[in-house]
Amino acid sequence: MTMRYLVPCWVYALIALATPSAVTLGADLPSRSADQEGGESIVGTDGERIPGRIQGDPAKGFLFVSDQGGAVPLATVGEVRNDGQGQAGDPAEAVPPFQVLLGLGQRISGRLGEVGPSVIRLDDGPAREPISINRTGTLALIQRPGEAQVFRDDFETLALARWTLTGEPELTAESRLSGRLGLFLPAGGASVTHRLVEPVASGTLEIAFRDDAARVARQRWFVDLTFRDGDLLQSIRAVPGWQEETLAVESPRGPTLNVQRLVRRPGWHRLVVRFGPGRTDLAVDGDELAHGEGVAGPLVEVRLATEPVGNAEAPDALAAHLDDLRISRLAEPAGPPEVDPSQDSIRLITGDQLFGRIQGANADRVALEIDGKRHEFGWSDVAGLRFRREPSPSPMVEGLLVRADWRPGPGGDVHDLDRLEGVLTGVNVDQIILTTPYAGTVKIPRARLRRLQVLGTTRRVMLSPFSYHLGSRVDDDLDPPQPEGGTLAIDFTLDRLIPGPAALVLDVVKVVGESGNLDFSAEVKEGFLRTHVQINGQQVGDLNRQIHSSNEVPERIKVPIPAGVLTIGVNHLRFTQTGMKADPEKLDNLGLLGIALEMEPGPAVGGEQP
Repeated sequence: MTMRYLVPCWVYALIALATPSAVTLGADLPSRSADQEGGESIVGTDGERIPGRIQGDPAKGFLFVSDQGGAVPLATVGEVRNDGQGQAGDPAEAVPPFQVLLGLGQRISGRLGEVGPSVIRLDDGPAREPISINRTGTLALIQRPGEAQVFRDDFETLALARWTLTGEPELTAESRLSGRLGLFLPAGGASVTHRLVEPVASGTLEIAFRDDAARVARQRWFVDLTFRDGDLLQSIRAVPGWQEETLAVESPRGPTLNVQRLVRRPGWHRLVVRFGPGRTDLAVDGDELAHGEGVAGPLVEVRLATEPVGNAEAPDALAAHLDDLRISRLAEPAGPPEVDPSQDSIRLITGDQLFGRIQGANADRVALEIDGKRHEFGWSDVAGLRFRREPSPSPMVEGLLVRADWRPGPGGDVHDLDRLEGVLTGVNVDQIILTTPYAGTVKIPRARLRRLQVLGTTRRVMLSPFSYHLGSRVDDDLDPPQPEGGTLAIDFTLDRLIPGPAALVLDVVKVVGESGNLDFSAEVKEGFLRTHVQINGQQVGDLNRQIHSSNEVPERIKVPIPAGVLTIGVNHLRFTQTGMKADPEKLDNLGLLGIALEMEPGPAVGGEQP
């Protein structure tokens, strides 16, 4: 999936942070003292950070309340930042393996439940709760960049087709990190073994385990990885318990590893093993456990087991508790993909693409219909899915519009953030709650929130979340690179009208303005190279007069809609371009990144009352 065009959208968000309202707070709010770090904060009139928290509700209004007293309406604040404390989260929680890409640079990470005809369901959203996203508001679904899932098991079942069992392994609701069940391996000699259908030369194994940190002599359990190179077998074995107070690593006939002593701690933890011909690394909760030489061949088998040392009897209550196993290989398609906005497509990790109709997907497989025939692919072969662009107006959202950035998992790169735009509808001790156009209500953990931009109070309907390329020539910086001509038509239905000002709100890039472009602004002033906006046959303005910069990065602009233009029922929106003075066929090449209708809050007229 191409990320070339989404990147400028993220740049736009960073530029938009520098709004004047970010420095217009009351001087009576106390500033952060020198010994205070992290937590939510805003910028005061003197440029100092003011620590505090977002509080309130939609009925009474949201406030930013200082830690040392005083409050300001959140609507007057440009941004709220969270610079660090409490960012790690649950160390046993995995970085989500899938990412749903939405318009305007938005992204939600999670564990994939299914892709249905109209909805994409993530089983674990930002707050580890299921979340459903309207497929008509989705650009793409991709795996975590650089990875392709080869095998995963959440231990909701223990299928004999996947595992060879010895002893009495069980599934139990009392031993789980996610889902309904987890794996229970009683001490004394129980195991589950999986032989990979696809050996993995370079990749990652992740698994969660629970430890009570108790020491039990002559009993142990381990995670064993077997690698094969012809007749040569190598093994790397992580031993989390139970004999020692520290975690151990063994490498019989395997690569030489340097082991770091990590003391066992009670609770859930996550073991991550990264392997390949060049290097091997093991970590628990992000802390290095071992590193060293690369493996001699691909991973062919994984075994989870308990065993006694000698003939020792195992205590009845002693068991290993595991959950959430995932094996992925390093894989990333080379080169940019082809884009056909009129079709669904899947992109293989080889870089090849297949176009057709995506019938569905789950956490294991993808089904694509090509010329009336169904084809299935495992995620080990698929980098991501891209959906046809069929604009469908969203439900109206009303209130304080914000853009939230947050970390999708524990730790991680602070620049690798999820992002969502929606109306702030609630806050509590642990969460920021947004109502969004296409993803419904989304709860974001406050501990992972990095930035909350305040965009203003509005009533907003997304008419299309997709990007469009108007113009007459190929431009690899736009999405899609192929031009879609000089006309774009979008129809939308309104069941009620809102008295008062209304505007079309767009994020645009590479629009030639009446000023700011040395080569072409003069032509725009003469009426050429313009992109006109019509609603219901009436011209309401053009994009060019809203731009006063080079527009090399996306900007959000508003085109006012005169009273009486909108109507209850079907409305017709049209963008039409005029060419250059000397060459009418040569059009302005520009990008529309998302199109929304915004109306000032007020009583509705006609139809169902909000």
